[in-house]
Amino acid sequence: MLVPGGVFVLTYLHAVGFLRLVFALGGRRARMHTKPELAGMLREAALEITGWASVFDLDPLLPLRVRRARPPNRRVPLVTAVIARRP
Repeated sequence: MLVPGGVFVLTYLHAVGFLRLVFALGGRRARMHTKPELAGMLREAALEITGWASVFDLDPLLPLRVRRARPPNRRVPLVTAVIARRP
């Protein structure tokens, strides 16, 4: 039970890019949700989202960047924390 004004933090592995395909083929698509799906579930639970924080980003081109000493310019959020509270 979360009291009014209480804070709820959920760290979540998102369904992004190739992971959607991997989980769908493995029959686990129902266990991995997109950001909008997760936001909808929290709203249904009467929680108000106050922010998102990146925990771990996936850089699909990291091997190329290391070889060429380029700074990262496009990262895919893989693990995200959502902060919500009960109004």
